[in-house]
Amino acid sequence: MLKFIKHSMLGMDDAAFYPMLALLLFGSFFLGWLIYTLMMPKSDAEHFANIPLDHTESKTDQHE
Repeated sequence: MLKFIKHSMLGMDDAAFYPMLALLLFGSFFLGWLIYTLMMPKSDAEHFANIPLDHTESKTDQHE
């Protein structure tokens, strides 16, 4: 299977473009997520941090 993909990619003129595009998309996603979390209000961050520990929410969809 790898030989098939390698043969197809070597036949393309701009084969180096796709790994660079993938790296750019991967890096920009995590950079955007980092900026979002750093600029988030502290009250929202505290709320999200306490979600797993908060037992006061009513759970109407309990599965048996």
